[in-house]
Amino acid sequence: MSNDRQDKIVKQAAQVVELLEFFAKTGQPATLSQVSTKLNWPRSSTYNLLSTLTRLGYLYEPTPKGGLYPSTKWATIIEQIHLSQPPSEAIQDMLEYLSEKTGETAVLGVASGTEALFLQVCESSDYVKFAAKVGQTIPLYTTVIGLALLSQMPSSQRKRVLKKTSFKKFTDETLMSTEDVENVIAASLDRGWFGSSGRFAENLSGVALPLDTQPYNYAILVSGPTERMSERMEYVADLMRKAAKKFLNVE
Repeated sequence: MSNDRQDKIVKQAAQVVELLEFFAKTGQPATLSQVSTKLNWPRSSTYNLLSTLTRLGYLYEPTPKGGLYPSTKWATIIEQIHLSQPPSEAIQDMLEYLSEKTGETAVLGVASGTEALFLQVCESSDYVKFAAKVGQTIPLYTTVIGLALLSQMPSSQRKRVLKKTSFKKFTDETLMSTEDVENVIAASLDRGWFGSSGRFAENLSGVALPLDTQPYNYAILVSGPTERMSERMEYVADLMRKAAKKFLNVE
């Protein structure tokens, strides 16, 4: 397949996502012209995409010539995916418990390439907080949850991931080499938990624990402003261990 053909397919996939986000934001049907104008797409490619999705049953006309709108077919598929996804309600309960007890943001993450992907989030209710969203990604190599996830990988896999990593400096504390990463992982495993302050973002601290929930390897994170977290890192780590045992029966 040529590079031009690959680029076109990737662009079309991105347009489907952009179209869904457009409908989610507007909450009402839209004509071809409206979609083309609002999303700044050529009319020809807009027509091709809308026609294809309509033919497949993903778009429909609620009223004749009143514009197109996503059908419930999307909801059915998403619900099936949601019901089959590995993270359980027990994990969400655990995140809510940790957020309530600490007053900070609690996150479940998984490794995705060289990034940590947030699968479930329970944000702090405090105005000043670590603002995290489901689907957000952050680097593995210098974030506390990323290091916890890297620690679960076999050595050969971790080497491959780190070889693909672009070590970008975010703060003066950012880990900038494979050796630094391996040293921090070893020290954290000896201690029994992962913690850091200011490696990825100034004035932000966090504690993370790897979760051995085979066949899936996750990590949980509790993070917030350093002024609130710095004096209670060990307490938070202990609370997280107890929560993992209580909600997931994971040591």
